[in-house]
Amino acid sequence: MRPSRWAWALVAVAELGGATARGQTTPTGSRYLAIDHWAYQYIARLRDRGYLANIDPLAQPVRRQDVARALVGLDPDSLSGPVAAWVRMLQEELAPELEGIAGQGRRSYGFTGAVGGRASTSQRLDPARPVGDGGAWPWWRAGAWVETGPIAVETRLYGDTYFNDDPDGRNPGQPRGGRSDNAYLSVQLPRVALDVGRFQRNWAPLGTSGLAVSGVATPYTSLGMKLDLGRFVLRAFTAELDTALGQKRYLSAHELSYRGGESFFLSLGESVLYASQRGGLSLRYLNPMEFLFFDLENEPADLTANLMLSAQVWARKGPLVVRGELALDDLSLFPPGDTAVAPARYALDLGLVWARPHSPFTLSAGYRQVSSFAYRTSTGVDRYTYLDRGLGDNFADYDRLTLSLEFTPPGGALILAPTLLAQRQGEGGVREPFPAVYDDFLNSPWLFLGVRETTYRAALRGRLQPLRQLWLGWDLGPNWVRNQAHVAGRRATEFQATGEIGFRLQFPH
Repeated sequence: MRPSRWAWALVAVAELGGATARGQTTPTGSRYLAIDHWAYQYIARLRDRGYLANIDPLAQPVRRQDVARALVGLDPDSLSGPVAAWVRMLQEELAPELEGIAGQGRRSYGFTGAVGGRASTSQRLDPARPVGDGGAWPWWRAGAWVETGPIAVETRLYGDTYFNDDPDGRNPGQPRGGRSDNAYLSVQLPRVALDVGRFQRNWAPLGTSGLAVSGVATPYTSLGMKLDLGRFVLRAFTAELDTALGQKRYLSAHELSYRGGESFFLSLGESVLYASQRGGLSLRYLNPMEFLFFDLENEPADLTANLMLSAQVWARKGPLVVRGELALDDLSLFPPGDTAVAPARYALDLGLVWARPHSPFTLSAGYRQVSSFAYRTSTGVDRYTYLDRGLGDNFADYDRLTLSLEFTPPGGALILAPTLLAQRQGEGGVREPFPAVYDDFLNSPWLFLGVRETTYRAALRGRLQPLRQLWLGWDLGPNWVRNQAHVAGRRATEFQATGEIGFRLQFPH
């Protein structure tokens, strides 16, 4: 049902009336929007156009109530272009939260369910990196939630047949066809939020995948906190990972974010993946003020640890959005010419978006580079993965340039994005073994090990979502490949495509 205009006006009046006292009221518990939720498609586009100014564009998942508050006062009937349709769809999805903000009562429980499927001409779902034979893989989700006082509890089962065929990760296990992938308890207190459970995090600019903390890997169990200090926000979590080479592995991450108004966000972060032969979870990493950069090698030094530093930025000036992330895995500080100098291990992502508020067109450009030995070390046990999927990027030893012109016809349900892509891929990778001879590593280039494969792709990406419950997405087009499969001189032209369809319901709504 389409909400009426007076309902949104009531929400706006209630929000403005309580704005001055909001900092002194007890916050209500709110579920997270899981990072695989369709809503992020439109949150990112609206954020780039200057709407939803209260949403931090550098960290996901966001809470449903935070998105609802950002929607307050936006009347889709007074907006034009695709913005109106996107706002209306988000308001319909978040109607329970908007009704609660307006004082119309709060729904304290509910159920969700979704079914869908993905298909690809390749076993890998990235059409610029095809491998193996294609197929179709159904998936399903079913969950329930409760919100009471400052507490929110959610649990969700997820079944996905792609886990059986994923060439870049181990099957996490699906007893009786499903597994718990979004199950957590969250407490929202004044200035502080705490959570424990299993869900995905993505610390990256909206619309991109994080280089230090991403949603690539399947969810892992973690204990997290968020401290809101106004312009500054401190996030931290510690997580239990898998076992490698007989050692249990853990991940801890901290991030300090700064907000300079509605159009500038900066964050600095650090994460450490560690393992111990003589212990388990290290309590020192539960301290959000532990600066791992300085303290990592302090006694007791009984851990194998891999430290990652990161920085992110998002800024908007008029119709231009600039965003970026840099992750530093390792950097040799020896002077040039020293034989001990090792190739730097890093990853960077840069992006530009040009989007006027009500224009149906969006022009974007992105460049990502991940060094040849990023995310892996000589010990192997502290490789930056979970079940062989990247905790940051899922690939290494490559760079990729992408140009896209997005067009949304009247109505806002259809998005078409002709895209040009150029990718260079070396023979290194996140899952590749480290060189057995250390001198071979020292003498290796920072980027492009072995024979470099180059792929040029012209694709038509798109999305059709006529209802908030139903969506269809695709990416199809030809690849022109040079040095295919890292064989010098081998050339190929091939058509590659991926697609997904999904249908989702929730009750009550």
